[in-house]
Amino acid sequence: MDEYGLPLHDHCPGGKVDPEWLRTQCIELNRTITDIADDAGVSFGVVNRWLRMHKLTRPTEPKGQ
Repeated sequence: MDEYGLPLHDHCPGGKVDPEWLRTQCIELNRTITDIADDAGVSFGVVNRWLRMHKLTRPTEPKGQ
């Protein structure tokens, strides 16, 4: 785990988010990208990149964000 509590792949330099953790956050828990980004300490754009990389459907953002 890194400093944000996210599971990392040991074989990736600098680490990458675990796709199962991301899938759980987005699909099972239906969390918004903003919430995931805040918890992970990364930008909205980084979470979007993770979602595209792992071919996950983005959760809908609440209006006004």
